[in-house]
Amino acid sequence: MLQGRYRVVTAVKCVYEGQQTSTPQSVTPLELNLSLTTLQPYDCLCVSYVLSCYPVIKLNMSWCHIGDTGAEMLIKHYPNKNNSGHVLQELKFWNNDLTVTGVEHVVKIVMKSSASLRVLNVSDNPIRDDGISLIVEHLHGLNELSVYNCKLSAKGASYVGRFLKNCFLQYLNMHSNPISDDGISLIVEGLQCNKTLTKLNVGNCGISAKGAMCIGELLKENCTLKVLYMNDNPVGDAGISQLMDRLCLNTTLTELSVENCEISAKGTTCNSCNTGGSGLPDIGARCIGELLQENTVLEVLWMRENNIGDAGISQLMDGLCLNTTLTELMVQDCGISAKGTTCNSCNTGGSGLPDMYTLTLGPHVYMSDKTQPHVLQITCFTSLKYWELQHSTEVVHVVQSVTYQVT
Repeated sequence: MLQGRYRVVTAVKCVYEGQQTSTPQSVTPLELNLSLTTLQPYDCLCVSYVLSCYPVIKLNMSWCHIGDTGAEMLIKHYPNKNNSGHVLQELKFWNNDLTVTGVEHVVKIVMKSSASLRVLNVSDNPIRDDGISLIVEHLHGLNELSVYNCKLSAKGASYVGRFLKNCFLQYLNMHSNPISDDGISLIVEGLQCNKTLTKLNVGNCGISAKGAMCIGELLKENCTLKVLYMNDNPVGDAGISQLMDRLCLNTTLTELSVENCEISAKGTTCNSCNTGGSGLPDIGARCIGELLQENTVLEVLWMRENNIGDAGISQLMDGLCLNTTLTELMVQDCGISAKGTTCNSCNTGGSGLPDMYTLTLGPHVYMSDKTQPHVLQITCFTSLKYWELQHSTEVVHVVQSVTYQVT
């Protein structure tokens, strides 16, 4: 793969060194992928010339380490009078050591391309708050924006929040920016006026229970958001309870990730859809389980690396007995043993034994905790097609109504 990309770099240099003076006729739109190839400023100058001569609509220069100087070289030749109809639709500059200065050059590239850009990825670049300010000020036509790990603070989140009030963005990735609860509240404020965003990633953003409650308030009213990633935030039991309370009223969210969010088997109760008894401290993950009983939209739930234990997974299975939509559940590394994972709601007998698993989970269930050898039995089906149990290094495929012995 890399050899092919280096050949592309060589071809780009040949085009530049040939100094073609006119734009080729009848050339179909091109996608130029130079990712994972370390590029020098001269290489970027050659790329600029190719952009000026050929109708490149997608440019991927991720992990090329071009720096601000390389970004500046990209605008030396682009565009020219012969390619005024050429428009860039997608730019990817993941991990290129760009600062706010490099972002200025990227914005100039887009502005010279009739501002037609739809996808921009500047993840893993220290552009900071000033860099995101430039992006949202000038690039109003974006459909997708990825600023993963760009060292944005709550101030940067305020710029994004204002941008969300009047834009066409459908996907926003702000993972690994320390925006905290203050920052997420500003983004939520913007989303209250937004009717286009369908996918939001705010994982590892320093969001606590307060921020989770803010997101929950949004979910009560929002009719657009379909995918929400909140993984690696210390929302805790209080935060997940607030989120589930409000998610009970949501009718559009289909995918939710709360991996590594410090959720335990205690305290995760849902006030809005509580069916009683949830105040007991040893009832695990009842809040999420009760949500699954009521929710008819959610299809994917990722809960890895939360210490919910046997009590927690039992409550999840109780909820899933009445669920008809969930197709994927991930509960790896959740402190689950072979003993406590029985389903109270659909027990057909014998499942209380420590060597039995009674499962009602959807098509994709991933459980990789250290379990003892045991019998796997399916006794209740909703949207079940198959499921996977990762046992040690072995993956066991179970077809419905068939019992397998794990050895």
